[in-house]
Amino acid sequence: MKVLVAEDDPSIQNLLRHVIGRERHEVLMAQDGEEALFLYRVTKPDLLILDINMPKMTGFDVLHEIRKEDNQTPVIVLTIRTAIEDQVQSYQDRADYYLAKPFEQDVLLAYVRAAQKHKNPFHMTARALR
Repeated sequence: MKVLVAEDDPSIQNLLRHVIGRERHEVLMAQDGEEALFLYRVTKPDLLILDINMPKMTGFDVLHEIRKEDNQTPVIVLTIRTAIEDQVQSYQDRADYYLAKPFEQDVLLAYVRAAQKHKNPFHMTARALR
């Protein structure tokens, strides 16, 4: 599975590259929101892991733009922001999972596996309810 990680902190980038790569997934890195949106459009990843606080474009902006084009690619929001408003905003923008930093690696991997296994369960359910 091809995983695009949009994260501006080099230490978290390295951790995510190691943890996700250990599962034999191809990991692509973007260091800001503009690069994330560009790489998303060029590479068509199977999963996007998206930080909210990034330079050039926020994760919310990136998610909003992606969802204009694609409702199928699973998105995990991985952020330091823990406010309920941020979690609600993520789900309103159709993120599939929300994980606060610091995070447990096993929980992140569970989300990655769920996204791989179900290929976007949140959106399938949301469409069924419309």
